[in-house]
Amino acid sequence: MRHARPLAVLSALLLAGALPATAEAQFRRRCRSCERDRDRVHVIVRDQDRWYGGGRQLSLMVGVLDSDFDGDENFPMAALRADWRLSRWVRSEVDATYAVGELDFASPTADVNTSLFTATVGIQGELPLPFVRPYAGVAAGLFGRFDEEGAAGAQRFVRTTTAFPVGLRVRFSPRLALRGEVRFRFDADPSGATAANVEQTVGLSFTF
Repeated sequence: MRHARPLAVLSALLLAGALPATAEAQFRRRCRSCERDRDRVHVIVRDQDRWYGGGRQLSLMVGVLDSDFDGDENFPMAALRADWRLSRWVRSEVDATYAVGELDFASPTADVNTSLFTATVGIQGELPLPFVRPYAGVAAGLFGRFDEEGAAGAQRFVRTTTAFPVGLRVRFSPRLALRGEVRFRFDADPSGATAANVEQTVGLSFTF
């Protein structure tokens, strides 16, 4: 019994010394776990910022141009569009398109090859949903029509154009989205008339 009390005191002292070390080790493990969670949150926030924030996008799109120049002809077309965010709800855009086709002036034997170009700048309002982004906007710029040289009735000119795009971006990743769009385009003609054309395109948008 004489030795029991010193042993109990010694055991209590050793236990008291071990408890802080154990608590410190557990605290360090919790801190490391918190740091990992914080890093994951930072990655998610950074990716969302890239999608929501000032990231620029480049869109490569293909489709058809429902042309008013020759009845209901559909011309194959391609578009290159660059846009960047001005605010959470607004994007600006620079756009260039190219379409090719045949125009029938008088008879089936009078088909004339033509090339149609546009270059515009515009602004879009976008609904900032997490994965699907509907948008609508307005753009203005130049329209060019270049029929093959030497054909009877061929025209080659550059005039103004106004366009009203309505579309949807579907996010695949922070850097990649599928984009589909219908763009109502009004191209001026040398005669003073206006051709009402409709672009229907789909493609990929790359954020950089």
